[in-house]
Amino acid sequence: MSWAEAVSFIARKMLAIKAEDGAEAVAFARGVSMNNNQIVTRLANLFGTPNIASINYYCYGPRTAACTLMATGRFAARGWRADGVTAARLAFGLGAALCIALKRDAAALLFFLLGRLCDGLDGALARATARTDRGGFIDIVGDFVVYGAVPLAFAVREPQANAIPAAVLLFAFYVNGATFLAFAAIAAKRRLESLSRGVKSIYFTAGLAEGTETILVFAAMMLWPAGFPLLAYGFAGLTLMSALARTVLAWRLFAEEEEETHQP
Repeated sequence: MSWAEAVSFIARKMLAIKAEDGAEAVAFARGVSMNNNQIVTRLANLFGTPNIASINYYCYGPRTAACTLMATGRFAARGWRADGVTAARLAFGLGAALCIALKRDAAALLFFLLGRLCDGLDGALARATARTDRGGFIDIVGDFVVYGAVPLAFAVREPQANAIPAAVLLFAFYVNGATFLAFAAIAAKRRLESLSRGVKSIYFTAGLAEGTETILVFAAMMLWPAGFPLLAYGFAGLTLMSALARTVLAWRLFAEEEEETHQP
């Protein structure tokens, strides 16, 4: 079979599914770093389906799973809204932190993973219904709250052993968050855009310690609480390296001041 025959065969099958079950019965998926995000999105929009998945999203594991669940549109059809799921994600994250402090590690891990699933589901719901700046704001704030609550919970749990490692990790998160948000603010001022992590409310820059790595490290901490100091110091190092790399990028990218046009 030639490429032309293969493409024609796929097109016929897709149109047949659309005719029988509707456009939303089809989902499109994008690959990693192929610069095809806009092409696939436009193709899906022209086809008539809101179901677009990608494995290159920030926290891509939960997001891919959530996009799969969203393919049928059942959650949106039942009245679920992105802001409500984001609020549930925050509640699960804070519940996980409380369980850590109380040494209920199995419950903490369950709540944390449920929160991460909600983290993928709220974005999928927003894309299927309506994306808002308010939703983007509470989504980012919720992430920062949970990422700060988990180390704090370990410090409360065992102050003598965990207080200093938790403080170091929180310091690293603080520095990394400052570089992340400062970069996003200046990128917005310069009207820079990036689709490398999918459609986002603000400009996302990559780093060594991103959402997936944070999920894995936090889960490891809950599975091995005695290893918190070692994991905290190690992850703090990766986080600070991410902040340094972002600072170097900003230093080079923002070296030249924008040319301003003055009206006479």
